[in-house]
Amino acid sequence: MKLVWTAVPLLIATAAAAGCSSSDSGKTEASGSTTTTAAATGTPTADPLADDDAERGGGVRVLIGQTKTVPIPADAVMDIKVPESWNPATATALRCTATDRNGTVLELRRPDGVYREQVRETSWVTQQTFSAPAGDEVTVGCQDPESAVAPDSSITFIRVVPRGVMP
Repeated sequence: MKLVWTAVPLLIATAAAAGCSSSDSGKTEASGSTTTTAAATGTPTADPLADDDAERGGGVRVLIGQTKTVPIPADAVMDIKVPESWNPATATALRCTATDRNGTVLELRRPDGVYREQVRETSWVTQQTFSAPAGDEVTVGCQDPESAVAPDSSITFIRVVPRGVMP
């Protein structure tokens, strides 16, 4: 009987703590530096997962106007992808950079073909590619100096995704 009396308050305390921690974690995620910086620059984050690093295939989302560190896997070329629905002028107006951990600016190239990928209901195309040694970490970011991405756009980020190299 004593066990029941101890278990009930423990369950109530656990449930209360879980309720508090999940609401706190939601607040923490919503007020993270990426979202705060985006709000400060006036760039909306209409996609609630815009700063979610859990991209399919090891890719990383990078909000326009910000940078993120991207791990480089073995045997891959890295693609900077934009939504296919964007006007081509919008995509080419972006000024992207990739810098390795030593501060060396990497060469961004036009892709050698058309690489499309469907993620959630959006088709993405490769805008630029770059290479770096496996195991390196590269800081990638894109600026929009001409404000080509509409402020009310539902997608205000690019995706940096590894593309396997055939042996």
